[in-house]
Amino acid sequence: MATMDDIARKAGVSHGTVSNVLNKRGNVSAKKIKLVEDAARALGYYVNESAQTLRKGMSKVIHLIIPFELRRKYDSFVSGAYLAISGTDYKIELTYFRMRQDLDNLVEQLATAIPSAIFCLGAAPKQAILDNYKADTPLLLVDCLIAEQPLSSRVYYLDFNQEMVGHMLRAWVDGNQRVVVLSDRQGFQFAYESLIQSLLPESEITVIGIEGDYKWIELADILDDLTENDIVVALSPSYKEQLEELSNWLYLPLKCSVIVLGEPTPFHECPGGALNLKQLGYRALQQVCRQVYQSEILPVDISVVSSPSILKESKPLRFLTIGTPMTQAIKKIAQRYKKVYGVPVQVEELGYEAMYALLNQYGPIDADIVRLDIAGMRSVDWSAFARLDSIPQVARINQSLIEGIPKEYTHVSGYQYALPLDISLQMLFYHKQFFEDKLIQREYFERYREQLAVPTTFAAFDRISQFIQEAQFKKGLVGHSLIQGGPLITYADFVPRLLEKAHQLDETTPETEIFLECLKAYQESLANSAQVFDGWWGDAAANFASGHSVMEIIFSNYGSDLVGSASHFHSSDIGVSAIPGGRPLLGGGVLCVSKPAIKRPEVGHFLEWLYSDEVAKPLALLGGLLPTSSVVDNPVIQAEYPWLSQLRANLQTGSRFGIWAEEYALQNEVNLGAAVAQAIEKQRKKE
Repeated sequence: MATMDDIARKAGVSHGTVSNVLNKRGNVSAKKIKLVEDAARALGYYVNESAQTLRKGMSKVIHLIIPFELRRKYDSFVSGAYLAISGTDYKIELTYFRMRQDLDNLVEQLATAIPSAIFCLGAAPKQAILDNYKADTPLLLVDCLIAEQPLSSRVYYLDFNQEMVGHMLRAWVDGNQRVVVLSDRQGFQFAYESLIQSLLPESEITVIGIEGDYKWIELADILDDLTENDIVVALSPSYKEQLEELSNWLYLPLKCSVIVLGEPTPFHECPGGALNLKQLGYRALQQVCRQVYQSEILPVDISVVSSPSILKESKPLRFLTIGTPMTQAIKKIAQRYKKVYGVPVQVEELGYEAMYALLNQYGPIDADIVRLDIAGMRSVDWSAFARLDSIPQVARINQSLIEGIPKEYTHVSGYQYALPLDISLQMLFYHKQFFEDKLIQREYFERYREQLAVPTTFAAFDRISQFIQEAQFKKGLVGHSLIQGGPLITYADFVPRLLEKAHQLDETTPETEIFLECLKAYQESLANSAQVFDGWWGDAAANFASGHSVMEIIFSNYGSDLVGSASHFHSSDIGVSAIPGGRPLLGGGVLCVSKPAIKRPEVGHFLEWLYSDEVAKPLALLGGLLPTSSVVDNPVIQAEYPWLSQLRANLQTGSRFGIWAEEYALQNEVNLGAAVAQAIEKQRKKE
């Protein structure tokens, strides 16, 4: 194996330089960093992390110990765990065991290597080990029913709220009726089996072990024997599906109720209790990342399926909107509303200009629900729309929203006319890998004599883009995109530069020195950007997602495009911060109801359905992020869309109408954007 001396000789540098580069310390030039890295790769050298651990103390390894028979059950916990450590230098190692006595030995052996944490899932070591556990590494018991609280202060437990489970079961089970539990292989039964026994002492409990494979003989016998008075408790949605599949194939009717007590899918709608193991895994591993440990009890999401027949079949709801990620998400769920409630939802997508041409034609609007962009909220005829306080469901929807949403999204002349839909804020998205690359950091320092950092001013933003253009790290790589898709796009792209230096805008702004100064810098940035003609914000997001640009200032409601199917990156690879200058524009849209539609009960019902937890969470995973607490505070959704916390924190820094000294009108934005676009076009013709 190659040594540091071998690398030093091949690279033509000192041993100390090699050590500094490989251990990522010291002040080494970009040229020498490249020489050392190339030599190390050529010689097949790798850093011995185990040796580093012995020298430095606790390693960055996290052990998850799982009973082999329960490996499928805890897949989602493991998935949540990986989400929590993404973007960090922690590593997860999975260890499976078959015999319970092996668990005791595993815990003691793994603790000697001083990992960051050890998790036991579904089964706990014997009580004596828990009481006498003295290792530096914290031991966390997940989803384990233990006889008594361990004496050791280094042992913690994470579980679901058993009282909620008991309340849910007792609500379903009437007295001494028989309860059939569909579980994993008996011998390593899911922790809640014994809980069910204790909560329902008067009931006859029958447990069938599934073990991840089909157990049709046992299931068929149960199907044939079930009565209307029985209750089936499935400890996974998949077990319920197996029972229903067999019932359909054998033409044996499923006579009794089936409730689910287990891991939900995003579209989980079985009556019962959702034990969200993915969320538990995410929260558990966050404790390790933060080095703050505590026992934690998670709530159980008790769900009861609504009756699909509460509305009679009626004429379609007509929903007018413009093209956004939210529009695509709503199109996907519209069929579900029709299937469940018998009311078709026709989602009609118009272009931006066509939408506002339609809305500016005075008179009734031939639509029930309209998605307006915030930019146009002060420029439409509101006499065509209904005040939302006349819809009873709106008060409940308002309570589900996050706090701090500016009234620019909801109120006109002191009255609520709109519900915030895909509200957004301009944010700076950047690729972490670029800013964390030691070689790039060094080259930037040698050129500008300052540290490479995420830009907080437009001068720094433009300088980094120039650096990327001149360094030519990769063919076609640029610092950012410049979207030229009409005056409103140009306005939104340019105005944050102006607001960095000017407190407010007015109709004389294009004649000021500040405007000319910002315009000059903006024009100079053209040379270091990917110019997209006749484009939209989705084009900038596409450039970023494909790796063609390092940074983009875009509205956050297009953030879902950054981690969609076309993206080359995971959400953990993407950094998010406030835009340079710190004065972003508010963006996104709202929902309004036409006056004639106020008489249709389906309208209020559809709106409440759309903002409900049942729909808002799946909608978010389809790319449509509603500003409800259940979405924004969901750790799994936060892991997919890490800018959600930034959106909530920075909403109050943004504005759309308050930046104008005079009464706002959409034409203000059009005029200023046109002035900038004309200057850019004039410059391009000169070139």
